[in-house]
Amino acid sequence: MCLGTFSRLARSLATVYIFARVRIFKNYLFSLSFRERRPGMKIALCTELRNAEWFESRLRSLFAGDGQLVIDELWNEKQLSQALRRSRYHAVVIAMTGARGLEAAIQAKQLAPETPLVWWSDDENFALIAYQLRIPVFLSIDCSDQELYEAMEPIRKRRYGNANCAMQL
Repeated sequence: MCLGTFSRLARSLATVYIFARVRIFKNYLFSLSFRERRPGMKIALCTELRNAEWFESRLRSLFAGDGQLVIDELWNEKQLSQALRRSRYHAVVIAMTGARGLEAAIQAKQLAPETPLVWWSDDENFALIAYQLRIPVFLSIDCSDQELYEAMEPIRKRRYGNANCAMQL
């Protein structure tokens, strides 16, 4: 084998080696960026349109500095049932008035019985119904930030070991 052929062979092997190393490095960087984008917590928020920003801001302030928070805003019971069929959540938060809130709570409990459910309502008479449905958290609309924090703290603590999630979100 002549020296020119050997030199070309060495260069092509070096090129293949460099491309392989670059590909491995790119895959490593991609996996890092995927891990960074993975949400810390995923919540389904079912609320009426006029209150959505207020409820979402309260939830975001509660989870500030606790990794990423993904909130799916849903406007009615139909959207809630579709979302619960296609996705897994760490928690479902229902903030609706009157019978619409009751219907959404019943639907969420039936479709995702093991997902923690938080029900905000303007009518405290629904608290007894929430207890009968075994909904762990019932809050009045005008609850304090401290009450909200205490209600959500167990959900925050168990989210990574949550058996309801298809994967660690």
